[in-house]
Amino acid sequence: MLLLLLFNVIFAGQVKISPEVVNVQSQFNIEYEAEDYFIEQITNSTPFLTLYLFDNNHSLPKAIDIQGEKIGDIYKYYLNIDTLYNFAMFKFSDGISDDNNHQEYWDIVLHKYDKVIEGGYLKKALSYLGSFPQNIDRLPDLKVAETFIKKELELYPDNIVAQIALVQVRFDQGFLKEDAYKDELKDILNKKIDLSSEQNVRAVARGLKTIGVNEKAEEIELEFGKKYPKTELAHELIMAKLSEAENLKSFVDICEFLIKNYEDSPQKEKLMLALVNAYLQNGNYFALKKKLEEFEFIYPSVYSKIGMELSELNQTRNGLSGMDLKREVIANYRKSITLIDSMVSAESTLGQPRYFSRSEQLNYNTLLSGTLRQGLGEFYLEMRDLDSADFFLRNAKIILKNNAETSLYLSLIELNKLNTNTKEVINIAEEAILNSSYNDTIVNLYKSLKDENTLDSLFKVGQDLRISKLKQYELNYKTFSGLFKTTQDLYKDIESDTTYKIVTFFSTWCAPCQAMVPALENIEGVISDSSKSKEVSLYSINAWENPEQRNQLIAEFLDEYKPKYDILIDETSIIPQKYGVTGLPVTLILDKDSKIKFKIDGFDNEADYIKKCLDRIEYLKINNK
Repeated sequence: MLLLLLFNVIFAGQVKISPEVVNVQSQFNIEYEAEDYFIEQITNSTPFLTLYLFDNNHSLPKAIDIQGEKIGDIYKYYLNIDTLYNFAMFKFSDGISDDNNHQEYWDIVLHKYDKVIEGGYLKKALSYLGSFPQNIDRLPDLKVAETFIKKELELYPDNIVAQIALVQVRFDQGFLKEDAYKDELKDILNKKIDLSSEQNVRAVARGLKTIGVNEKAEEIELEFGKKYPKTELAHELIMAKLSEAENLKSFVDICEFLIKNYEDSPQKEKLMLALVNAYLQNGNYFALKKKLEEFEFIYPSVYSKIGMELSELNQTRNGLSGMDLKREVIANYRKSITLIDSMVSAESTLGQPRYFSRSEQLNYNTLLSGTLRQGLGEFYLEMRDLDSADFFLRNAKIILKNNAETSLYLSLIELNKLNTNTKEVINIAEEAILNSSYNDTIVNLYKSLKDENTLDSLFKVGQDLRISKLKQYELNYKTFSGLFKTTQDLYKDIESDTTYKIVTFFSTWCAPCQAMVPALENIEGVISDSSKSKEVSLYSINAWENPEQRNQLIAEFLDEYKPKYDILIDETSIIPQKYGVTGLPVTLILDKDSKIKFKIDGFDNEADYIKKCLDRIEYLKINNK
């Protein structure tokens, strides 16, 4: 059996599972020997084993924390898994810091009577497709996914979901042309299929939509939703009706129905926030208050959202204004803080998504309590109630610690400027720079109040702190290779380049990719000026472009944005998925041997993005990787 049960030694803690074949409802144990850098970070003497349990009835797993014991240098955990589940992924965590095998995680394919349970290998395959939430998002690998889909079909050849999944991953890897892909799907969909299974219905509907039979797909989904109204699919079908709501009443009715009838809905918080938006956009604040009284549990973020929205109004449609309006803003913020504090103190699981463990939820709630205090503190600051602002902003910083964002430091600086406390302004600006949570405003302020020569040393200390934390994010991933066309109709092989490499994937239609251009130009300038002998190269690869319009679109992109770095073109449309790219933009940091060592998803802002890229290059240089 190909299970990851032996010691995994690559840059992460070592894990051993006994016995090697794990049967449901039979006790087994997991032994874990942690790396020193992880033990130094955790707050608990014994980290939790955070287990994500998969079954065939849910698209996302159930997360639980297992408490272990320490025996010498080994942490030991005793488990017994219910027959409901067929696959498990796990990591070690205190809810804040993780050892997740550098995003590869560890896993167990579960057995019953020493035979792999149906769907076990399939769930393992799906875990390599990069479609799970961030806390369980293992490194995608279509080839590995294909291997385990085939294993599933060796044991359970009639598994329709696996049959469809195999055709899909082969197409995604470029092994099937579109016509052959659709023909194979048609052959599978013409078989007799059990449509009482939600996973079968989902797979069949996706297949039908792929071959253009949309009406049949929708008919199958709707019929299943009516027959099994408590399923996730039924919930999603009702969610889809929100975009079709013609007025406030119909929108509210759909939201209310979902909130009250789907206790485990991962969208419950978003639905309540949607209600807030709907009512307040119509000026119906008091109607919103009355509606919220009908719900047994209100998310703290709902009250803070109300407070934030009201703080931006001069008057509601009901005539609420002036100090009365401000009192309502404060009352809602205070409700949110009181509620989140009670949840933190009781380690409450109210509102916890099924794919969040208790420790992950506690960390989320703790950080939220700091963010809510920041919101109220900033409102008091705007009102010039400086004592109240000071109380909440300082408490926010204590709770958020190194997670405090630039906005909090700016608010604290503004507060202390109003209090004419120049010394504290300098201290806060210095702390922001050391914690890498600064912008030009903070830097320029520090320059004007302090010796400018100290800035370089602060920046260096801040960078050293950031780099010291990068080991936990380092990957042991694939070697990057591929032949890419240049805009001069030549070809470039990145793997043969022996410098450190920053590789980004973009598309001309991607707004964050467009916003990233100045940041990439800045990086190109830095790496070009750093030395005469080039140590670092930047490659920006165009992908997922419409092949019929690719040349025109790229030409228009070059003309509009005039990037001062080289653009390469992926003509295959399969290279990104080969390297775990499931959305754009994505940046890969490669060592001199073209091994992928870091991955940066998305683009937030220029300053943070540049720091992330250059820090990771510096980390590789320091460690000679």
